[in-house]
Amino acid sequence: MKEDFLDIVAVIVRQMAEDDSAGPRDKSIIEGLLDDGYDLMDIDDALSWFESLGTMAEEMDGVEFWPGFSGLRIQARWEKEAMSPQAYDYLMRLNRSGVLDDSFREAIIDKIIDLKLSDFGVEQMKALLGLVLYSQGKFLPDSPAANAEQSLKGLLN
Repeated sequence: MKEDFLDIVAVIVRQMAEDDSAGPRDKSIIEGLLDDGYDLMDIDDALSWFESLGTMAEEMDGVEFWPGFSGLRIQARWEKEAMSPQAYDYLMRLNRSGVLDDSFREAIIDKIIDLKLSDFGVEQMKALLGLVLYSQGKFLPDSPAANAEQSLKGLLN
């Protein structure tokens, strides 16, 4: 699963963006993934994870505990093991620039730790952020971001 996970989720998002009536467990999406050679268990794991993104809304809408406070975030050992320094730096730059708030950043870090993917780098970070933002409805359906490949590769540069 680890190698194909984001690929499977990207296919699901792309298919849903192309067909507004398709849901993540749409028969044609699953059959297409199987035809592409993905394992059914890996597909089910990716679908379950993707569906869990919908429940992340309350995780993403955090409260600023100390308004105006700008602190220093220290990365824990397990966070360092979960992603490359470049991926972490990319996430932190988005956070410092105001694109992502602190609670969103922390929820993303938690998801990355849960995924336990090897070699989680900048490209995987961009893909994951694109998928999460798409699943949260942050991209407008008629914008270029609705095209999953576009959102995964270019919008978070």
